Amino acid sequence: MNRQLPWIVLIASLILSGCAGMGDSVSHFLQSGPFWRAEQTDAVRQRARQLETDGDLALALAHWRVVRQITFDKTDAKQEIARLEKTIAASVQAHFQEGQRALHQKKRRAARDHFLAALRLDPDFQPAREQLNVLWAPFPFMIYRTAKDEDLADVAKAVYGDRSHAFLVAWFNDLPEDATPAPETVLILPKKEKAATDLNAVPDETTQKATVLAALETARHNLAIDNQLNLARKHVANGRFRQGLDTAEKVVAEAPDHSAARNLAIKARFRLAREHVDQGDFLKARAVLARADESDAPSMALKSRVENRLVELAQEHYRNGVKHFINENLKAAIREWEQALACNPNHPKVRENIANARQLIEKIETMP
Repeated sequence: MNRQLPWIVLIASLILSGCAGMGDSVSHFLQSGPFWRAEQTDAVRQRARQLETDGDLALALAHWRVVRQITFDKTDAKQEIARLEKTIAASVQAHFQEGQRALHQKKRRAARDHFLAALRLDPDFQPAREQLNVLWAPFPFMIYRTAKDEDLADVAKAVYGDRSHAFLVAWFNDLPEDATPAPETVLILPKKEKAATDLNAVPDETTQKATVLAALETARHNLAIDNQLNLARKHVANGRFRQGLDTAEKVVAEAPDHSAARNLAIKARFRLAREHVDQGDFLKARAVLARADESDAPSMALKSRVENRLVELAQEHYRNGVKHFINENLKAAIREWEQALACNPNHPKVRENIANARQLIEKIETMP
């Protein structure tokens, strides 16, 4: 024991003398790297609870999943996720049952609203989607699986009793009329009764047949728009704001008067920009908000906040560049000033300073 005493004293001295500096190092370590994200957990928690209070359960669930990713103690996040998943599943079933009940009572609008509410909570809930597709499709469709060596005329004969209707099979499936699909190819076709009613009335009249086809094209276009819009909603509900924005904007491009798609694009753009702001990436936030709808007050307020912050950051980079210039570190000064210019392209001094620094570097490098 006596032999070990000097070593114990030495180790204790080293520990005591290094405590202060070591505390600062640990503090710096904990505040660096990925750990800074943990500071956002309280804000994300509050937003999740507010979203749940507002009735937006799917988005609240997405926020708790973010908390689970960035927090050190994941216990409460896991509990909230499990609770919300159970609540959402129960709400989905409740809306579906209410929709079924409304259908039996011939209240089609109420049934549709309940089925849509179920899909808003869970875009993958197929029973509600199937009800909507069957009862509210713009045109009654059917599925046909091809057999071996069966061409489109054979399909037309099998479905409509007339090989000359091969053009209808081709049009609905983007195929040439002489195509022979592989066995078990899934084809989407208008149901026999509806197609027979529309086409048999004018079997050989080209112009009237074209009118029928135009109506079918409109129906198919509307169905494709609805599918894209549902996909965009699913992306946004699951926190994939970039994918949601891109998909919603495609719908708006194809249907400029589609108010639901336009509103979803506005919502997705705002949330994507806010996500960048929360991450401290104000340049990306500005790029997203560059095309923000000026009629949307929250987007305009966020855009103003981002622009003001970028002006502040530009000034910080400018001052850092001046410090490097004074210390004769010209390349570092240029890098800081270029960042200042990226933050604020209208900065009054940056461009001139960059030009002067580059001239100095050129003179220094050409000196004998």
